[in-house]
Amino acid sequence: GMPFDHIIIELSGVAEPAVVRANIAETQQVRGPFNSVANSIQLTSTVTVVDTSVFVDEYMAQSTLGENLDKIDGGKAHGCVAVRPLAEFLAEQIEAADKVILN
Repeated sequence: GMPFDHIIIELSGVAEPAVVRANIAETQQVRGPFNSVANSIQLTSTVTVVDTSVFVDEYMAQSTLGENLDKIDGGKAHGCVAVRPLAEFLAEQIEAADKVILN
């Protein structure tokens, strides 16, 4: 069939775009079953969507990512993720982007 012009990889709100970008780059460097797929991918942009209706409150709340995961879906965060400051996580999502959409 025809090759795709673009592919959009959508991540959840608790994803780390910098880690995903690094994983794709690492996969392109190693030999293995996914190497040909990874080498056909050219990442051109990282976009982060910021929910402006809650961003400032969440950023300033001094809560942890684990506390907020419990609120989102009743899920439990474990280990270092549970105690990671939410403000640090939110800042890293924005810093990883070369485009930010304010919603």
